[in-house]
Amino acid sequence: MVNQSITPLLKGKYVTLKLLATEHLNGLADAGKGVDWSWMFSSLDSKKMMKSWVEERMSDFRNGSSATYTVSLNSSGKIVGSTSFLDIRELHRGLEIGRTWYSPSVQGTNVNPECKYLLLMFAFHEWGAIRVQLKTDHMNIHSQNAIVKLGAVYEGELRNHMIRRDGTIRHTRMYSITEEEWPKVKKGLEERLK
Repeated sequence: MVNQSITPLLKGKYVTLKLLATEHLNGLADAGKGVDWSWMFSSLDSKKMMKSWVEERMSDFRNGSSATYTVSLNSSGKIVGSTSFLDIRELHRGLEIGRTWYSPSVQGTNVNPECKYLLLMFAFHEWGAIRVQLKTDHMNIHSQNAIVKLGAVYEGELRNHMIRRDGTIRHTRMYSITEEEWPKVKKGLEERLK
């Protein structure tokens, strides 16, 4: 089963990723204050909404469709966001990294590069992935720039792919990193994290 092949803990120099658990709710609710939820399919700006989201993500893990992590700072232990493995395809050795959000206080710091580094290290070296995909809204320029800076390759756009919370149509920009590209991406991330 997928949930048995996913690690419960990933620890770096700056951040620790822990599989989502109910005891993370208060920390996540605090971290979510001030987040721009416009690009997410859920607005987690209340503790009630965050509780529902945590329950959904834990259910996703039990049924093997995704694995969501809390992101905490090693310096303080404070939870500052969340990120996930999605669309896990064991047979085809592929998965997606996404559903990522961070407290405004850590946006633009080394938190996101190290989170991606830890997730990609696990995906390629431990899990045996041959492809990791990332996707974003065609209007989310900040996310697109971050994905390109990571070293992922733009693959194209899925037109009329989803409907946003406000009812507008979202096209989805797809990116990926293959096992052949990973050494170069890994080196770039290590340089950024020095």
